[in-house]
Amino acid sequence: MKNEFFNTLVLDASARIKKDLSSLSVNKKKKIIRKLRKKYKLFNFQYYLRLKYFTSPKSILGLFARVMVRRLENKYSINIPNIPIGGGLHIVHAGNIFLNAESIGENFTCYQGVTLGTSGNGRVPTIKSNVTCYTNSVVCGDIVVGDNVRIGANAFVNFDVKDNSTVINQCIVKEKDSEKV
Repeated sequence: MKNEFFNTLVLDASARIKKDLSSLSVNKKKKIIRKLRKKYKLFNFQYYLRLKYFTSPKSILGLFARVMVRRLENKYSINIPNIPIGGGLHIVHAGNIFLNAESIGENFTCYQGVTLGTSGNGRVPTIKSNVTCYTNSVVCGDIVVGDNVRIGANAFVNFDVKDNSTVINQCIVKEKDSEKV
């Protein structure tokens, strides 16, 4: 569990600085993570969010992580329940972010005002890998958002989105054929 926590943080750090850190030694990775926690306040939030997810709620460390996440959620106006989120989470700008999904894949990027949630039926979306949600986009309902999808600013998505697509408003405007080069 400790290695999984650390590896997920390394992926988050790689997404933050847009550089692959896999070839570095463990000590250099730890040093980069410490620097990012000091420099980027949202990365510090992500650190405690990961710690909350990977620790037992009954342990002292788990309790501390939950208190810190709650405090930072209120400070930055972010609400993320205890859901599985793949490595490479990148929150670009804080403010009115609500991420409630069945699961979120690796390399998820979100901007200010993003909402992932229910559409009244109690079911939430499933977000796959390499998805970017731009400012004030809303993804709701029992849907699946495929790999390599970009959801434009102010878009409202309540339908399944295929892999390699771009969504603007309520229209899929671009689908890349993965077989063509």
